[in-house]
This record gives sequence, structure tokens and C-alpha cells, in this order.
Amino acid sequence: MRNEIYSKEHRKLREILKRERKSARLRQSDIAKQTNRSQAYISKFENGDLRLDVVDFMKICTVIGCDPFAVLKEMFHPPTDGATSIIVSPDTSLVKVFSVTRKEK
Repeated sequence: MRNEIYSKEHRKLREILKRERKSARLRQSDIAKQTNRSQAYISKFENGDLRLDVVDFMKICTVIGCDPFAVLKEMFHPPTDGATSIIVSPDTSLVKVFSVTRKEK
């Protein structure tokens, strides 16, 4: 396997998209069906066994309803005070960003 799959940027991308999928109350199979991929493909991405190409990244963001630019921004410039959820209306004219403060363990 290629080492780039395990970079901190790829790990962060997986975390963000998985968080956004769950926030949208979608299952891996829901994403798979709407992107013409298998559930195993989505699972392998979320588990770090494969990388997304830009087309699949855009399709997944569209299905989840999150702004791909906001995902990339969070990936490279994560919030310092809490987690951010990125929601985009279907017509993409409205973007809502929610910050949630996480409790330290």
C-alpha cells in the first residue's frame, strides 16, 4: 500500500467526511447508492484502506450536503476551539457552520 493513505491530511479528511456523514444521519450504504459505489468502497475509504479521487470526494460531499471547500479548509486549518459541522443547502446558496465545543477526556 502507498504511504500517502496514512498521512495526517488523509486521516483528517476521513474524520471530517465520516463526521459529516453521521451528522447527516446517512449510512455508508446511503452514500454508496447515491455515488454508484459499493458500501465496501465507502468503508475502505473511512477505514483508511483507499484514497478518494477528486470526483468521488465531490460526489460524497454533494450527497452528504457539505461544502467541499469548507471540508478542505478544515482539513488544512482546523478550528482551535471545537469541532465544526458544515451544512450546505441543496441549492448551495446557504452555508451553515456550527461549532461545538468538545469536552476534554
